[in-house]
Amino acid sequence: MTENEEQMIIESAKTSPIQTSYRIHTEVGRGSFGIVRKVRKKHTRREYACKTLKKNDKTPAQMLQREIESLQNLHHPHVLELEDVFEDPRFIHIVSELCTGGELYER
Repeated sequence: MTENEEQMIIESAKTSPIQTSYRIHTEVGRGSFGIVRKVRKKHTRREYACKTLKKNDKTPAQMLQREIESLQNLHHPHVLELEDVFEDPRFIHIVSELCTGGELYER
């Protein structure tokens, strides 16, 4: 296990398993840092996107912490809204608004 896997990176993250609050559904995207899946919040049944990042020595811990803190404090109609952040010993799960309509670069 790497150093980042052993320590918690995101101070404000929930440490309960993401599955306690969300049902995880289909994969909608994949990138160099993680996988994005469609999830549904159990008590509201509303759909969101969840980006799952594997924690390892290549995970820029300070950058992730700053980015998540910024998103938590940013509320604007033209910026993606952050819903939840979960962290366990191996992964960080970032739950945000689900944007449909295809890739921005394909328009």
